[in-house]
Amino acid sequence: MDILTSAPQASRMNAHGERVTRTLRNEVCDHIVILNEAHARQILTEYQPHEANARTLLRTRVLDRLINEYRYAA
Repeated sequence: MDILTSAPQASRMNAHGERVTRTLRNEVCDHIVILNEAHARQILTEYQPHEANARTLLRTRVLDRLINEYRYAA
């Protein structure tokens, strides 16, 4: 697996990443026993469309496209 790092100054990006991680822990890991990395990838692949249909994320570019702000669509 690859580790994706985020900029420490991008507090909103970090908050969204933490929210996704917590959602995965609560909704996936608490109900399914993950056996290995291949099984984890299969579970996440099946879960991804479910999460994507639940919310639409909007990006607003600020400061001449140097900063991205994210929020959920209504």
